[in-house]
Amino acid sequence: HPRPPPFPPRPPATPLPVLGAPFVLKQKQEICDGSVPEGLLQVLVVDANGEPIPGVKITVTWQSGQETFFTGLSPDISPGYADFLMDPATIYSLRVGEVSDIVENLSVGVCKGGWNLIFEQSR
Repeated sequence: HPRPPPFPPRPPATPLPVLGAPFVLKQKQEICDGSVPEGLLQVLVVDANGEPIPGVKITVTWQSGQETFFTGLSPDISPGYADFLMDPATIYSLRVGEVSDIVENLSVGVCKGGWNLIFEQSR
């Protein structure tokens, strides 16, 4: 019997963003220098190599509601950037993706500035 041809070599796998992988809060910084509008919550989402990831779902919840928004809508800032304007009288919780830790007790700070959060996708 003739032997079947060998399988062609498989191309190397390119890692794609795994939407189910958790994101870890790497930085939480209050911005008090007047460079952002009062209550602006800025979120940057990057992969394990520090590359920005567009299209990541971010969910903000508060006592009486919830809002979902996505990174990538401000590509002039960064493909991994998204922001949300907080109400000064409200305390928020935020989650990136589906399975990440929830950042709680986000509110307009004493200095009436905003927050800068950086999330990194764990491998």
